[in-house]
Amino acid sequence: MIASKFSNTSGWIRGGVIDANKLPITGIRLESTGRCEIADLVVINATYKGIHFLKGGYETNLTRIRVEVEKNTHCLPGSIGIHYENGDCKANLVHIIGYETHLRSDSSSNWFSMVHAWIGSPLRGHHYNNFYCNGTSNSFNQCYADSPTNAGFYITQPHQTFVNVVCTLVDGHRTIQESDFLSLPMANKELIWPTFCLLIKNTGWPRHSVATSGGSVILGNSCWEMGFGGMENRIFRG
Repeated sequence: MIASKFSNTSGWIRGGVIDANKLPITGIRLESTGRCEIADLVVINATYKGIHFLKGGYETNLTRIRVEVEKNTHCLPGSIGIHYENGDCKANLVHIIGYETHLRSDSSSNWFSMVHAWIGSPLRGHHYNNFYCNGTSNSFNQCYADSPTNAGFYITQPHQTFVNVVCTLVDGHRTIQESDFLSLPMANKELIWPTFCLLIKNTGWPRHSVATSGGSVILGNSCWEMGFGGMENRIFRG
């Protein structure tokens, strides 16, 4: 675990491999850490959490990171590949493989770009949501949700943006018809504030491209015309 005073610059964690040896632990755990850059790093076989940013910090950024549970290695129930509980952070060029939830954000103003999250093998354990979008004003750009069993992007808070995101639901090991690309499960009044989805694409045959229990979703160009529930405001092509 790394901790620093909130106002300090925490420096760099750069290069190498952190091998958790299939133990039920967290690979990297940062508490109240500000202005920390983690880059060019592999975290492997941490079966609880790969990287966990606790509350209290900000600007803890990831670049060129791979977090993975190997084949034939089961992750723990409730496992998370990368877990952000702090805000004002960025993650770019990240691969997350083999967790129940691959990337979860519980805070606001986080930016995720070119993140590929996938199960890879059913032997690793259950896989529910690629991206658990539980913070407000987060942005997901060119992110790839690969073979979810519940939702590629599970959205519980308003004011989030999804641009050029892709969800692949072709997987011989699970029933893809029971998966959603974008899921807004909470029928609560706060979700009347819109979620913006532009240039979305999915491959395979999902149950719904956008499934909502309430609230509003604004769609731009998409390669699949399937929405269900809630209120949908569509910006047509042309």
